[in-house]
Amino acid sequence: MKKYYLLFTVSLFAISAVSFAQTPITGSRMNEIFLQQNISTSGITTPWEITYGPDDYLWVTDSKAYKVFRIDPVTKVKTQVLDLSETSTLTALRRNFTSAASPWPQGGLAGLAIHPDFMNVSTPKKYVYISYVHTFDSTSVLPNGGSFFTNSIVRFTYNTGTGQLESPLVICDTIPGSVDHNSQRMIIAPVNAVSYLFYAAGDMGAGQLASRGRINHAQDINKYEGKILRFNLEPDTDPGTMNSWIPNDNPYNGAKQSGIWCLGIRNNQGFAYDSVRNILYGSSHGPYSDDEVNIIEPSRNYGHPLVIGYAADENYMGSSAGSNSGSSLALITSEVSAAAAIGASYKDPLFAGYPTTKANINNIFTTNPTNAGWPSEAWSGLGLYNYSAIPGWKNSLLMAGLKWGRIIRTKLDNTGTAIAQIGGQDTVCVFDGPQRYRDMAFGPGGKDIYVTMEGGATGTPYSPSINNPQLLTCNNCIQKFTFLGYNTIAGTSSISQFVPIASGKPNTCEDANTITIDATNKNLWVPITDTSGNIVAEINANGNLLGNVTTSMYTNTGTIREKAYSHALYSDRNITITPQTQPGTAVSIRLYMTNAEYIALRDGVNTLSQPSGVGSITNVAIFKNNDVCGAAMAAAAAAVPTTNQSAFGAGGYVVQANINSFSTFYFANVSATLPVNLVSFKGSITNDIARLKWITEDEHGTKTFTLERRLNSRDFYTVAIIPASNEGGQQVYPYSDSAISKLTSPVIYYRLKIADADGKYSLSSVVTVYPANNKGIITIHPNPVVNDVTVEINAAVGEQANWEVTDIAGKTVLQHAVLLNKGNNVITINLAKIPAGSYYLKVAGNNINQAVKLQKL
Repeated sequence: MKKYYLLFTVSLFAISAVSFAQTPITGSRMNEIFLQQNISTSGITTPWEITYGPDDYLWVTDSKAYKVFRIDPVTKVKTQVLDLSETSTLTALRRNFTSAASPWPQGGLAGLAIHPDFMNVSTPKKYVYISYVHTFDSTSVLPNGGSFFTNSIVRFTYNTGTGQLESPLVICDTIPGSVDHNSQRMIIAPVNAVSYLFYAAGDMGAGQLASRGRINHAQDINKYEGKILRFNLEPDTDPGTMNSWIPNDNPYNGAKQSGIWCLGIRNNQGFAYDSVRNILYGSSHGPYSDDEVNIIEPSRNYGHPLVIGYAADENYMGSSAGSNSGSSLALITSEVSAAAAIGASYKDPLFAGYPTTKANINNIFTTNPTNAGWPSEAWSGLGLYNYSAIPGWKNSLLMAGLKWGRIIRTKLDNTGTAIAQIGGQDTVCVFDGPQRYRDMAFGPGGKDIYVTMEGGATGTPYSPSINNPQLLTCNNCIQKFTFLGYNTIAGTSSISQFVPIASGKPNTCEDANTITIDATNKNLWVPITDTSGNIVAEINANGNLLGNVTTSMYTNTGTIREKAYSHALYSDRNITITPQTQPGTAVSIRLYMTNAEYIALRDGVNTLSQPSGVGSITNVAIFKNNDVCGAAMAAAAAAVPTTNQSAFGAGGYVVQANINSFSTFYFANVSATLPVNLVSFKGSITNDIARLKWITEDEHGTKTFTLERRLNSRDFYTVAIIPASNEGGQQVYPYSDSAISKLTSPVIYYRLKIADADGKYSLSSVVTVYPANNKGIITIHPNPVVNDVTVEINAAVGEQANWEVTDIAGKTVLQHAVLLNKGNNVITINLAKIPAGSYYLKVAGNNINQAVKLQKL
């Protein structure tokens, strides 16, 4: 795969939140708009690890101050929960060198991981694992050998009463440390369904810079340097304090147990775990180029310092991974031969960043410019974005860049074992700025991204970004980036053409992701995505506050659909959009369809052997009615004012229009006859008179409305014929049916037969009313509902009835019998366990038969 070098032009205390700036920024070349907000700008010296905990708090380590903070992401209040500085009361565990010590190790108090059962209701395990440089050992052990430290891993227990990390248990206190390549990153991930703690031990910088005389042990299975280590989360029964933390099936166990899981690692400073595919990823710094993302597996050898990046490119032939002068590392004669000598355990990286040519590497190695001239980025924190909130991002790895001030996103294929390019390139750079980006975390749902930023490496100024900074200067702080949507450019959305279009589920109403349109994004194009992060629709509310917006999409397979009364063909896709609040003024929508759906419409022929009349996408319009999401168009539909039709990317098309309200949308030929748009049809009974009312919108060629009535299971018959006005805008038609006072049926049904001038007609949905002596009425609140819905039933008589909740396909998801008393009855139904979406609540008995639509959030 060709690679691209992308340059884009101690007691408990709380610190109260202050005024935090909020700034909309363009995130990347994919044009996403994010709201940037400072979460913490003071009180943390050097933020390193950031983890969004299962308790919905941010957990942050301060590497130089040797403290751990717990931060409320909403109020921004941060609480110190651990102090291991030289003044800590934990005498045996605190660091044994002062904050002014020189030399200073790389990192400090750095790594943090939280037990997966931290919030378990029945057996919580409030364990937090901390890695830090504990001891300064000595200097000048070897000529140019650098400084020597010792790292420790300690498990603490979070005391919910005191708000502190307490009860420490040392897991390991013999991991070598240094001023360079000290890694310290940790993650908890399962192996065969059992969770373990993984720790990255760097190669201590052996062979380069200040440690160039130090022997590199990344290939030595008897040394922890340059390895990934694995430990138990809880001690086993092995004798010995430290042995009990080492799993008995670690691959390099022998007469003496070893924490080593795999080897040949240079400086792994990021971990991410894919729970769907069971893959553990690690990001590691390259020497002059070739930062790596590796798939971490047991007993594997990743080649360092014998193979850098991909073995086959041989770009380090004649150079080494260390200094040109005085290095303990030998020159690499052939990376291919080195990989072959390692044997079957060798594993190439999943991805190597910017692998420049052999000639360029040899020149850098010989002339030894500063690292600002090296095409390596020093990837630090690693995150797997497995959410669908941001279009096109799902199943992406995000690397925090230390050198060039940005987050680097690379898309994985469906297996998670290869890169899927985005627009012909391997990476997209996000949040360009002048800081060093150390780590990241994702809020629930993936809409919020939190980033720790540093001013620079220990004791040195920060390295400015190679890009034009888009972010505010924020040294040693925490930033929150909230995805909002896309800007308007030339009257339409700036969304990238590389975002895939949602394919839908065959012959199913599929719920898309719920979005919120509020003051932050009311003038942006806000995307609606499916659970894979692919685009379904976009809304520009044009200043309207729509609240929570739910969407369902139906995808038809087989023969192209045809309207019975007019034989007009309409697309295999329909989309139902329901806002919490309908707009007060016109809003803009963009609805997407796949290439296959467009071709089926374009080339379709109806049962009269007539073509659709669609010659190009410019012949396609959006049609709107008040159907619920379903397999076929029920009510008549009218075209809405179309403002743009165009191809979108390589996989489909998009049609843009302006609307005054939301409901269900279809695609058809702009000149198709899909008669009058019936906005609503309702009925009620007052003083033994049935009051019917229907509202239409944009009538076109409608001749009459025939009001029909049915009793029990009998056929419908005509009550009245009302001429259509055929005027623009909304029209209201009232009708009073006084004849029902003479009818004995406990329930009466009405429908409309809507006829065109050419004799074609369509039928409305059915309205049900109950005569005065047999009336049963139900109301529900709240609606939409999150957990419990309250149902009030006004029963005409006492009787046994049944209620049931059905989905939009008619499948019963909940049901129960209920004994009704005459008059008002109140019941509560818990909907917490059913998925979000549209449902109907039906109550049926001898004297009541009514259904209401409810929305589950």
